[in-house]
Amino acid sequence: CERESERGRRLAESGYQTLDEIMRKRSIRVQ
Repeated sequence: CERESERGRRLAESGYQTLDEIMRKRSIRVQ
């Protein structure tokens, strides 16, 4: 179970990072 939780955390972190990058790109385009 611990390994699965670690995978979920890593996937969530990677997902948030991609979302942050997309939001930054959008903000740059708007500006």
